[in-house]
Amino acid sequence: MIKTIIDFVKESKEASQERLKLPIVTFYIFLLVISYWKPLSIYFLSEKKIEEKIKEIDFIYKNYTYCDHILNLLILLLLSTISSILFPSIMFIIEYLLKKPNKERKIIKNSTKDIDREEELKITKHKYDMNKILSGNKEIEDYNKSIEDLKKSYEDRIKNMENINDQKDKNFESQLDLIIKENQSLLLKINETNELNKSLDDLVNRYRQNKLEHPNLSKFNTIFENKELFKNYLNSLPLVADKGVFISHILTQIVDHNLHSLLDKIALCVYNNDTLLNLNKGAKKYDIEKNLIETGRLGELISESSIIETYSIEKFFPWIKEAINCIEGFELKFL
Repeated sequence: MIKTIIDFVKESKEASQERLKLPIVTFYIFLLVISYWKPLSIYFLSEKKIEEKIKEIDFIYKNYTYCDHILNLLILLLLSTISSILFPSIMFIIEYLLKKPNKERKIIKNSTKDIDREEELKITKHKYDMNKILSGNKEIEDYNKSIEDLKKSYEDRIKNMENINDQKDKNFESQLDLIIKENQSLLLKINETNELNKSLDDLVNRYRQNKLEHPNLSKFNTIFENKELFKNYLNSLPLVADKGVFISHILTQIVDHNLHSLLDKIALCVYNNDTLLNLNKGAKKYDIEKNLIETGRLGELISESSIIETYSIEKFFPWIKEAINCIEGFELKFL
């Protein structure tokens, strides 16, 4: 039993080490460090107390939600995945570009070896001449045969080397062509997927905008038609601290006073990622809407004309987004 546990731990350790060698892990860690360099530098390099470090890091990400952090990590994972896919393709392209220079280098190297062989033949011939003088015809014939054998051996070796190199070049070219084709096909599929995602986002935004711009199609009529059910739904949500109080108060006031127009304007700001909210002074419920914005800390007045008041909702924009998400969650659950 103990041996089985030890073997399992050992295999798990080896598997983890193999995974850490993957290019995607290196790219992901590198992008993660770049993205979060500020909190990392504060945490590891600052000489302040740990409580002060945590406060500084919280201040940096005060407007961030858990969804923002998760989305950032997913984007980094996507970038590291794309990098790990493209990097081998780039290396193969570089190898392809260096193929001709490497081939020329091999030719020069082989030429140098041929020169060395010719020098060896000259030396052998010189020895042959010396032995010819010192010895008889038998020694001359032996040296002559030796030279011929040596020459033939060198020629055979050169021919074999050339055949091997030609075969390697052909195999490499075929593999590189196949990889390039697969890479091009993959890039086309990625582009098609990006286009489809963009079209889908446009359709969703258009659908949401139409729902709000046309009262007969308003997606928020359900909460006004089912006020008590919606309030019970709000009370059942796990909303905590100031954010929960803020969301519950704003949505309850909007439902109690039937502020259809104000809710539609807030939703349009969220869908368009716009932090400026405009109020029409001539609207029937202008006073109620203005009172809710000011007392509910929904926004701050930044400009005013004879007809329009403009409020900035940037301070609590993440909480406002979550309020709209609560309404959409009610729609999905009870429709």
